[in-house]
Amino acid sequence: MSGVSSPYYIRLEQGRDRHPSAQVVDALGRALRLDHETFAYFKRLAGQVPDGIRPHGGDESVRTSVEQLVHGLHDVTALVIGRYRDVLVANRLAHALHVGYTPGQNLLRFLFLDPRARERVIDWDDVARQAVATLRADSSANIDDARLRRLTNDLSGRSAQFRELWIRHDATTFTTGRIRFNNPAVGPITLNFESFPIAGAAGQSLGIAFASACGEDEQKLKELEKRADRM
Repeated sequence: MSGVSSPYYIRLEQGRDRHPSAQVVDALGRALRLDHETFAYFKRLAGQVPDGIRPHGGDESVRTSVEQLVHGLHDVTALVIGRYRDVLVANRLAHALHVGYTPGQNLLRFLFLDPRARERVIDWDDVARQAVATLRADSSANIDDARLRRLTNDLSGRSAQFRELWIRHDATTFTTGRIRFNNPAVGPITLNFESFPIAGAAGQSLGIAFASACGEDEQKLKELEKRADRM
């Protein structure tokens, strides 16, 4: 036994015990046989950072199981995007599709500071507006995050387009739609896009792009897949 009782869990959830030790929390989680997600929630109740989740402003890590999932997908582009729009993990097809989908790349910095962005991203103006508005929406609860401030201040100082969009305070979400790229190997390509939040990894999302069946874009994506296999 952990030495603490299940009513203690209830007191934590009700906010009646705000400073339990890490040892007590771990012991209680084991005693109650909490699954991964419930234990992560329990740790947040206790004011602790669950395993695999970094505090705001720190480096982000991706669970091994999620990374394996991304690299195991071959006929769709797949990548994990962090809270600050860093590409944390991407499969080979994603990189073959778009140079911005490279692990370590920040998508906002690429979009607004890299001259290749306007060449590779069709509908750049719409994509730029959407990118800034989704960042504003996702960061609304953490607007004082130091790393977020550094990112937005740097982009505002180096890109007039970003600065104009950021001060508009537009906020929206983008979880499904279509995206268009001008790929140097296959030319213009239009893909369906879906984004899914990753449970237990606040701020991280899994992005999947795939072609509609039996069309020119599907053939182009297959050609890119062949090229990715040879990389």
